[in-house]
Amino acid sequence: MRHDWFAAIDACERLLDETATTLQELNQVLMRDTGLMLALLQEVEQAAAMVDARDAEAAAHAVAEQVERVAAWGGERQRAWSEYYQYVQRYLRTVVRLDPQRAMSQRLRDQLAGWMEQPFALHVAAVAPIRLLRELEARVERPPVERPRRPLDEALAVEAPDVAPEALEARVRALLADGPGSLSTVVGALLPELPGHERFKAVGRIAELVARDVRVLREIERAWVPVPASIEIEDWALVPRESA
Repeated sequence: MRHDWFAAIDACERLLDETATTLQELNQVLMRDTGLMLALLQEVEQAAAMVDARDAEAAAHAVAEQVERVAAWGGERQRAWSEYYQYVQRYLRTVVRLDPQRAMSQRLRDQLAGWMEQPFALHVAAVAPIRLLRELEARVERPPVERPRRPLDEALAVEAPDVAPEALEARVRALLADGPGSLSTVVGALLPELPGHERFKAVGRIAELVARDVRVLREIERAWVPVPASIEIEDWALVPRESA
């Protein structure tokens, strides 16, 4: 019986030490990570202040305050555990282990014997958990994103076909029939006939049509020539394919 009694006390001390080690490791992780988070949040807050982003600066400051609360809560829990650890250690060594009058062991035997008549339970200290880190907001149920439904019997709209590409191609062929000597001549003649917002895009289309119908001389250096609408193009020397 004496051997079992001291073995049980040793098991309680080992469990207490293992719990203390685990909590110490968790506290070290908490302190390290909160320190890193505070440093990053401080950098975010300084960057937001430099560009006068008041909302971002206030948000970073608010999150930093919450992280500081977490660090303070962790430190407080660690101090409370240290006090509890020291108290239990003193109790086990000075009261339970010695027990010169066998008062505690006899009381334990009596409780075990009369457990069915008067059950007993383990009482622990209730520590309030840390509060929520963000303000409560009313949750708004957003409607799902749906494609607007169109009536199946809706009449189709009749639109005239776009004849602009065909018209541009006909004008390019007409100008090439006159034998222009360069690409800038063709582009300069056609751009004034087009709306201002379509001229830049039309330059590429004109160059494509020209290269399809005539032969372009390969030159080592090609001059950049201004054309209407404040556009400059790389000029090409053109030769009819019949003369190629």
